[in-house]
Amino acid sequence: MLTNLFSSGFARGIVNRFIHEAGPSSDAAPPFPLAQSASAPLKAAAETQGSDEFSSLWAGQNAPLAQTGSTGEIIGNLAEAFGSYHCEA
Repeated sequence: MLTNLFSSGFARGIVNRFIHEAGPSSDAAPPFPLAQSASAPLKAAAETQGSDEFSSLWAGQNAPLAQTGSTGEIIGNLAEAFGSYHCEA
């Protein structure tokens, strides 16, 4: 989801508790770099408890294509897909 809560500028982020509860964007977001400083205490407290619910979780436009699985499974799938391509000179 596009959000300006963490940096003031819009960027793609994975929805977590902070975005869900505050809404994805706000006209009241402080200018860069103050927006990040404003949420830093929440982020630090949550991360101390092992939670990323108040962290910026950036995601590019291909995030929906992400796969789940172990590193070995993902690399194996990539290698299998690569092996199915034929290069002709």
